Amino acid sequence: MSDHEDAAEPSARVVAAQLFHEIVGEDHARVRREIVRRGLKARIDFRNVLFESHRARLADLGGSRTPALWDGERLYEGAEAVLRALRAMMRPE
Repeated sequence: MSDHEDAAEPSARVVAAQLFHEIVGEDHARVRREIVRRGLKARIDFRNVLFESHRARLADLGGSRTPALWDGERLYEGAEAVLRALRAMMRPE
């Protein structure tokens, strides 16, 4: 293991949230715009469900509707639920 790897404690690593979305659809666009507007894009990976691997990952998490946000602990399905979760991500801890 290199010195660089030793410097990062496992608990210090940030696991990105995942947004499962489609390219088309106003709800999907609204959620993506809100993520960018709030400066959260660096913390959220976009997963286009047109790709089988992304659709399979959503299903593995118990989801079936998009847009959906996985925050590392919980899955939020539907635009309104995702937007509420984004607001919660902005609150100070």
